[in-house]
Formats: sequence, C-alpha cells, structure tokens
Amino acid sequence: MKCNFKLFVQSLKIISMAVFLYGGLIHGQVLIRGVVTLTDSSTLIKNVAVKNLDSRLGTNTNDSGFFKILAFTGNVLEFSKTGYMNKKYTVKANENIVNVQLLFSDNPLDEVVVSASKSDQFLKNTSVSIQAIKPYLINNKNPATLENTIDQIPGVQTINGQVVIRSGSGWSYGAGTRVMIMVDGMPLISGDAGQVQWSFIPVENIESMEVIKGASSVLFGSSALNGVINIITKKPKLKPETKISTFYGFYGKHEEDGLNWNQGKLLSTFGVRAFHSQKKGKNSIALNLNYFNDDSYRMSDLDNRLRVGWQYQRDIKKWNGYAGLNGNLLVGKSSSFLLWENDKLAYTALDSNFTNNKILRFNVDPFLVINKNKWKHLLQGRYLKVSNFVLQAGTGLSQNNFSDLFFGEYQLSRDINKNLRVIGGITATYIISRSDIFQGDNTSQNRAIYVQANQKAGKFNFDAGIRYEYYKLNSYREVRPVMRAGVSRELTKATFLRASFGQGYRFPTVAETQILTTVGPMKIYPNQDLKSETGWNAELGVKQGIKLGKWSGILDVAGFWMKYDRMMEFTFAQWERYTPTGGFGFKSLNVSDAEIKGIDISLAGTTKWKKSELKWLAGYTYAHAVALHPNEVFYLDSFGQKLSFVSTSSNPDGNYLKYRPKHLIRIDVQYELKRWELGASCRYNSYLQNIDKAFVSFPIALVVPGIQKVRDRGKNGDYIIDLRVGKTFRQFKVMLLANNLLNRLYMTRPSDMRPPRSFMLQVNWSF
Repeated sequence: MKCNFKLFVQSLKIISMAVFLYGGLIHGQVLIRGVVTLTDSSTLIKNVAVKNLDSRLGTNTNDSGFFKILAFTGNVLEFSKTGYMNKKYTVKANENIVNVQLLFSDNPLDEVVVSASKSDQFLKNTSVSIQAIKPYLINNKNPATLENTIDQIPGVQTINGQVVIRSGSGWSYGAGTRVMIMVDGMPLISGDAGQVQWSFIPVENIESMEVIKGASSVLFGSSALNGVINIITKKPKLKPETKISTFYGFYGKHEEDGLNWNQGKLLSTFGVRAFHSQKKGKNSIALNLNYFNDDSYRMSDLDNRLRVGWQYQRDIKKWNGYAGLNGNLLVGKSSSFLLWENDKLAYTALDSNFTNNKILRFNVDPFLVINKNKWKHLLQGRYLKVSNFVLQAGTGLSQNNFSDLFFGEYQLSRDINKNLRVIGGITATYIISRSDIFQGDNTSQNRAIYVQANQKAGKFNFDAGIRYEYYKLNSYREVRPVMRAGVSRELTKATFLRASFGQGYRFPTVAETQILTTVGPMKIYPNQDLKSETGWNAELGVKQGIKLGKWSGILDVAGFWMKYDRMMEFTFAQWERYTPTGGFGFKSLNVSDAEIKGIDISLAGTTKWKKSELKWLAGYTYAHAVALHPNEVFYLDSFGQKLSFVSTSSNPDGNYLKYRPKHLIRIDVQYELKRWELGASCRYNSYLQNIDKAFVSFPIALVVPGIQKVRDRGKNGDYIIDLRVGKTFRQFKVMLLANNLLNRLYMTRPSDMRPPRSFMLQVNWSF
C-alpha cells in the first residue's frame, strides 16, 4: 500500500505538469530567454540555478551566463548561486527577454576569482594572496593607461613601465618583466624584449583586475616569477551597450624655472575611447576604439596613438560551447629619452638626445570552448606582431626592431566530483625577432605541459600543481620543472588561514642576451652566456571577513619569503678596451642570489548608508630585500676588475637590493552620495637605499649630474596625493581629476623626474 501511495503521488505530479504545459501552449506560456550578470557590471555568471516557483520547472545558466525557461505572465523566477544573494523576478506581460543582475552575498569573502587556479574559485578558498580590483577604481583613475591604477594596488608599484610586486624586482631598462600581464588569461608580453604592451590593453573595455602576489610559474610560465595581473574585459549582453568617453587635461608648472621648459606653452593630454557590445541570437560582438595624444611634461617625449579592436563569439549549441576571434590593431608615434640634462633641467634630454619611434601592433586570437561529457576543452591561440621603427636623433642610428609571436594553448578541465577539480594543459610559443640592435635574426621557442588539482576536504582546501618547461633561444636549450602546493582552512565562518609554496623561473629574453646598442652616452652590451633565474615564494596568511553594522570588508595579512637564484640585472662596467667612449656601459648578468622577506597587509571594503556609500582600499607592505652573497665575485670586466654586488652598489656598507623601497603604503577612498562621487588616492614609497653605483659616480655622474642630489632630497620617502570628483547626469558622468596635487618632485629610477601636478576633465556617455 505504501508503494502504491508513492506511485499515486508521482502520477499526480506528472499529470499536473502535463496539464500545466498543455495549458501554457493554449493560454500564453512563453519561452523566457535571458542572461545573468553581476550587478553594475557585465560579468556573466555561469551555473546560476533558475527556478520557476509556480511551475517548479528549473534550469541553470550556461558558461556564457544564458538561460531558457518556460513561464506565464505573473510567474516568479528565482535566481540563486552560492556566493550571491538570491533574487526573485516576476515575469511581465509580453516579455520574453529577461536580464537579471545578482549581488555578491553580504560576505565579501564569497567573491569569485578566476586567476588563482584558471577557473572559478571563491576568494576565501584561495591559498595564495590575490587582490580583486573593483571596476570603480579602474574607471576613475587616469584613463590614458593602466599604470596609474596598478600603482595604487597594495604591495604593487610601477617603475618606468615595469611592474614590481612586494619588491620582487628592481628596475631594468626596457627588457624583461617578472610579473606576467594578461588580458582574459592571454599573456600580453612582447616576444623579443619581454616588455608589457601597455598601450595595447583595452582600457575602454575593462571589467576588473585580479592580482596574484608571488611565484605563479606552474600555471602561467616564465615571466610569472614575481606574480600575475589578469585584466578581465566586459562580455556582451542581450541588451546592447555603448560607452563613449573623452578627456582633456594639462600639466601644471613647477616652482623651479628650469623644469618649465615649455616657456608658457600649454602641455596638454587628449583622448577619446569608445566601446559597443551586443549579443544577438548565437552571436556576440564587441567593438572598441582608443585615441590618445600627449604633449608630455618632458621635452621630446610625445605619445600619439590610435587603436581599434573587436571581439566576436558564436555559441555552439551542439557542443554546449562557443568559438570566436578577437583582434586589435594599433598605430602610433612617440619620442622619449632616458637621461636628463641635469637635476635643474630634469625634463630636458641630455644633449637633446632622444629617440623617435613609429609603432605598429597587431594581434589576432582564435578560441574554441567545448563542454562535453563533464569535460571542458579550451583551445586558444595568438599571433602578435610588434614593429618599432626607431631613430635616435642626433646620431642617425637606426634601432628598428620587429618581432612575431605565435602562441597556442590546449586546456582540459573537469570537476571529478563536487570536491575535486583537475585542470591541465599544453602550451607552445614560437618567436621570430629581427633587428640590427639584436645582431640580426633570432628565434625563441617554448613548450610546456602543466597540471593542477584542487581538492576540498571538510574545512580544508588543497591545491597542487606541476609544470615541465622546455626553452630554446637560438642554439641554447634549457628544461625546467616547477611545482607548487597550497592549503587553506576555514577557522570560523569569516576567518580563513592559508599557506602556500610555489617555484618560479624567468628565461632571458632576446633583448637581454643579444642587444648591442647606444642609449645617449651609454652603450648596452649583449651577454649570450646569460642563464635563467629561478626562485620560490612561501607564504602564510589569513583572510578575515569584517561585518560591523554597515561596515563590511576583508582584512588580509600575509607573511612572505622569496628566494632568487642567479638573479638577472643590468650591470654597469667597462666592457671594452681603448674605445672612443671608454667601453663603459650596461650588460645583463646573473648576479648574487637574493632573498626578500616581509609582511603585506591590505584592507578593502564598503560602508553603506541609506543614500550614500564609502569604498576603501588600503595596504601596507614591508619588505627586507637583501643579496645573500654581497662580496661574491660574479663577473670580470674587460680589464679583469672583479664585479660583486658591493662593488656595483651606491651603498657599499650594506647588502640591500637595488631599487627596492622598504615600505609601501597605498590608500584609496571614495565617497558616493546620490549622483556625486568624491575620491582620493595616496601612494607612499620609502627611500631607495641602494641603486647602481654608476649613476652616482664616474663617469655617469660627471655627464649626468644631480642624481644623488635628488635622492638626498627624498630621504624621507615620496608621497603622492591624487583627488577626483564626479557627478552623474542621467546617461552622462563628468569627472575632474587632479594628480600629484602637492606638486611633489620625485623619481622612481635615476634621471627620471616624475610628472608635475596635472588636471584632467573626463566625460563619459553610456547608452
């Protein structure tokens, strides 16, 4: 009888459903299509449970955030996913397209990040330090490039276009980065010099940024020795989105007359950015444009460029996936100089010696994603062309350089069960470089295989991975295995402890091994004996969720320890005998082993009242970065003079690494009241205890005077304050920005005085 009753109930359910569906066919039930995104953004959310509370029908959003479900007018749809606040939506008459936005849950630890393991993961469960940067901070900083925004991230600084995380690297002119910069998981580093392509980043189309602090070579390969910055772009939605932004700014004056080289002429900055995206049927398209012109605060340091790009994607229902093709084209011209005339003429080139540069950048990225039989297949590729037509004024010396980069990756992942996820892949890179300054044609090859597993066990989350790398530069070959492991544990509902260990490496670039050129009065020499640098990063940290009334946020405290072997640095010495210039110059060498220990503290969150909101991001980083064998001889110059860390340092009494500040402070706050916004940023870098001895002694100090004088003036460190204020008028937003409000004179590397006070007006139009 019991079995018959169960059968009777089940039969009633089936009959009721059949009647409901039949009634829908003759009484107006429609197929509702829609997309689920994150509130105030275009981030698509997959695996959201969508349930019709009246009919009990249900489905989930796919990998592109889209769903389909049958419903009547007046039916209530419920959208739910762990880490997000549930939302209910009532279907309106004659409605068949629904766009729904979900908020993160009240616990900020439930935010989802993708960079730590190349797949979705709650921020609280990561075993590495990762900072998720909100869209407001990206949109409200200087719109020309991302460098200003990145410089505001706790524990991070930019030096002359190079990113440094927790003092993991110093300054190396024009070659090699220890931080991997990516856009949507694809590396954006030039093939020949390993430089970040800042002007190629689509600043008009950025959704968010994720910053991994520490060695990440297992998943991301060479150049991730010091960390990773992944820039995530907006994805098209069913409702078309168009944004146009224009800005105009100008540089102010300094009290020192020698710095005002423009003699009253207004030095301005102007730009236009535009973005349009739409999803129609199976097709998604996004178009972007960026024009930028900068007179510059430095003489003969102009920048004029135009970039256009597209993103196209087509859903493939048969494979429950999608395919597409992205691309960008950039053309422009610029000029720049390395060394100033002197500290009184810091914005003037030494002997009017500067370089003119015409640039061409082009990339095309095909991709394919297939979800079948619980496996996710990702196939992506890239062709990146970088062309620089460079002429050094006053010398007639051509420094043209061209490179073609071919990149491919196949990635396979699967959730074995609800607690175990495995991801693996293979990558291949082939680079062709052509330039006289690189002594002709050079080729570089890289192949790798990697695998990583993430396991949840009770309140523990474990992850471990391994990568095997093959590298070839011309005839030189090297193989390198690297490993990582980490664990996080939930101590309380809002407290998470983590520990991790990861190995890293960076192979030398074509530029570092082959370059032979002149920059101003200095010569740069090749070193074909250069070997890769290796290292590891260990970390112990805790994430603490904060919820005090209307205050909510995350406090993150981490102790870190980094070790580098065969660290690469450009080193000044006399590399030739009896030449007209004396044979002085820089050469990239494997110098002393080093270690960096410290603590990194960050605090991010919001405070909400009825009509206003306060957002903040702040951090303090202390790093003790030292050479382990400061007196060890690592090279001999052309006259047999012994080179060691001490002999090449401006501070011979210590072993502190060059170009590393001990203390970094970053603070950004923004107050929003109705349609008004008011924000302020502060950056503090402590005094650089050590730089290359060459810049403060013979012969450079004789030819380029004033470097030590400016260093002495900044012995208490440098602090920079920026302000911004904005108001929204329906579809328009107007902002006024003031950078370096106090008009501080400072430099982050020798002979490079940073910008004076500047003002900018920005107008955004969204429709």
